[in-house]
Amino acid sequence: MVGELEVAVELGERLEREAPLVQPWMRHVQARDVDRLVAVEEQVEVDRARAEARAAAADAAEAALDVEEEREEVSCAELGLDLRGGVQEARLVEVADRLRLPEGRHGAELEARLGREQVERPPKRRLPLAEVRSEADERAGHPTKVPCAVVSLTGRLGVVPLLLALAAGPAHAAVPRKDGTAYLPGPASPTRVLQNASPATSYLVELDRVRGPLAAPLLRAAGGVLLSPDLRLWLVPRSAVRTVVGRLARAGFVRTLEPDRRLTPLSTPTFTDPLFPSEWWRNVVGADSAEAPGPGKPVTVVDSGLDVNHPEFAGRPNTTLIGPQNLLGEDEWHGTAVSSVIGAPANGVGLVGVYPQADLAMADASPAGVLLTTSEVAGIAAGARRGPGVVNLSLGSEQLDPVERDAIFAAVARGSIVVAAAGNSRGQGNPLTYPASLPHVLTVAATGEHDAVASFSSSFRAVDLAAPGENIAAAVALPFVPAGFQPYAFVAGTSFSAPIVAGAAAWVWTRRPELDSSQVVEILRRSARDVGRKGFDVDTGFGIVDIPAALALAAPPRDPGEPNDDVYLVKPNGLLAGGSAPLTGPSQPTAAVTARVTPAEDPEDVYRVWVPARRSVRVALRGPGAGLELWASRTRSVFEGGSAAKRDLLGVRRPATATRTLTFRNRARKAALVYADVYLPRGATVAAQYALTVAIARR
Repeated sequence: MVGELEVAVELGERLEREAPLVQPWMRHVQARDVDRLVAVEEQVEVDRARAEARAAAADAAEAALDVEEEREEVSCAELGLDLRGGVQEARLVEVADRLRLPEGRHGAELEARLGREQVERPPKRRLPLAEVRSEADERAGHPTKVPCAVVSLTGRLGVVPLLLALAAGPAHAAVPRKDGTAYLPGPASPTRVLQNASPATSYLVELDRVRGPLAAPLLRAAGGVLLSPDLRLWLVPRSAVRTVVGRLARAGFVRTLEPDRRLTPLSTPTFTDPLFPSEWWRNVVGADSAEAPGPGKPVTVVDSGLDVNHPEFAGRPNTTLIGPQNLLGEDEWHGTAVSSVIGAPANGVGLVGVYPQADLAMADASPAGVLLTTSEVAGIAAGARRGPGVVNLSLGSEQLDPVERDAIFAAVARGSIVVAAAGNSRGQGNPLTYPASLPHVLTVAATGEHDAVASFSSSFRAVDLAAPGENIAAAVALPFVPAGFQPYAFVAGTSFSAPIVAGAAAWVWTRRPELDSSQVVEILRRSARDVGRKGFDVDTGFGIVDIPAALALAAPPRDPGEPNDDVYLVKPNGLLAGGSAPLTGPSQPTAAVTARVTPAEDPEDVYRVWVPARRSVRVALRGPGAGLELWASRTRSVFEGGSAAKRDLLGVRRPATATRTLTFRNRARKAALVYADVYLPRGATVAAQYALTVAIARR
């Protein structure tokens, strides 16, 4: 197998150096020169303003298409794939996004990057506007006409039919300012990563979801270790980055490459005399006002190792060790302390955790005495594989890590709840901390004994909840206990607020197993006891977690399909190999989704919509506060701007109280896929509950 892959990679490298025997660029060759294939046309309905601007933007847009088609061809050749006879079907299948942009780039930055890509190949001739047609705007009271620009598109292996039309009114007005950010893969150039990264002995390599398994023998032979099958994520030694990883990158296998990074536990220990009844926080969160259940939904702690010889954990049932547990390192007391806050049993010794009989697992993220991204993402993946449950991350960094982000989003996609400590950087100006600042993470701040925010607790929009984080009694790993002291300490930090919420989430979910993860999270937010400024605030989020209130609150609607914040997260070979299923299909002509978008936490919902040949689909959005967009199948991000948005954005309906409707007509002879995007506008402060309906017309 290794030999076969090496041959494929070598072939790809040769194809990059050598000119093709037959010129593959036939986009502008006359149809009669392409064997006996018959030319077809791409029809795109746009508004009048776009039709007038089309001539000026045609060269740039066409150049972008050239770049994408060229990349597809090289990667296929490198893999030794033969696309003859199947090119028309391949046009309907998403391919891996090869943009290497960091988090947070909006339309202008995306457009700047697309512009640089377009310069790589000189533009061809301008596409003619061969025909203009008009259709009435479907909106009541707006009888304006919508011209339809018709252009021809000829592929290198034949004519590719992709005839699209939109009857949706002024589709290409200014792109709305939205609350979310683009989600795209991280950098992948081995040379650039090695030059810019601090010295590291190992690197994280995230591979293409579909082709990644082909590289497994080669990476394993180079000393690589598979960390997450879902993400095709490997740990490789530095010596293999330029050689093996470099060759895989040139063949299009590598999606993200980064050095392994050190993480920081978010806590401060204070050793004390033996404990007395001092767990004041249990009453604050209602743990003493309801009976905790037996073992149920699993809780996985990803932290430093667990001391299984500690009196709280020696012989504790329902305790799983995910791999060896190391206790040799400066911060190795931390994991035992965090775990005790969640699940210290009621055994007459020491303290009692928030959920004493929790099904508890420990994944050691510091096997060498230092918390590392490598071990963190492996622990997150292991926790997600235990089934829908809760993953606690009382650690963080001020650096956004695309691999960490992908691991968390993959866990969320599997149905788990990820809880993270907000951080202890209030005195340093509240810099964003990751993973706490990521969407779809339940972020927890710290409060004191009088419900005020702790002096150290970080403050930002991503904070969801608060829990006590000062003077928290916790178990301490035996090697860290000074002589003459008991193996306990009073500790402080958001590291110990997060496990209170993680234990509470597992408790509520175990008592209410009919709920899914999105409902549990929303219940915890809605039932929280408001403190500080009225309503949501950046210090304590929606308030202090309240277990009895969460057990009693009526279930909110589900928020299905998460994470679905951008195209990359839902398309095949994006976050996951299979992507998200389209709302419609050959046997599913209609669909209805009830969901919500939330500021900071989940401001964008993107859905794939299948449209049969020569048919129309009607997409309707009901509920105030959110807007609706339709994007073409080739869209890389719903945060595109400039000419990329003019090319890909098919229609916009801004937030309103009335029903917003967009209708898309596929004039092609084959089915097409488009993206429906429900979004919150920039500056939104409240969540929007919505109902999205999709219906394929009979004609």
